[in-house]
Amino acid sequence: MTGIAGLVDVVADPLGTVARLRLVIEAFLLKRRWRERKPTDPLERFIVLCWRRTGSNWLCGVLHGHPEILMHNELFNESDIHTYHRKDLVDGKWTYEQRDTHPGRFLRDMFHNVVDPRGLMRTGGFKSFP
Repeated sequence: MTGIAGLVDVVADPLGTVARLRLVIEAFLLKRRWRERKPTDPLERFIVLCWRRTGSNWLCGVLHGHPEILMHNELFNESDIHTYHRKDLVDGKWTYEQRDTHPGRFLRDMFHNVVDPRGLMRTGGFKSFP
């Protein structure tokens, strides 16, 4: 069991949504190639697709708190770049106009130029709204 599962259990969940989310996260974290990843391998990437006002900031905060997950917030917000790693990855390097002009280069920079001194990060993701 991971730390994520323990935090997910805290939330009241009358419809079973959190329980399903917990199973998805557990399955994701237990993938065989996840455990066999070398520190020099590129990060596995994911996107949290969600509607506004559904608890996505909470979920992103939980994922950000996990030592093996590099979590950004809304990288493709229409007016700014929202990330927990703003100082290291965005400030002075990227504007939202540049991001929109070169989205591929922007994503490579967000996931490949990460400082991970302990070598623990195995996956990275960001949130987006449809």
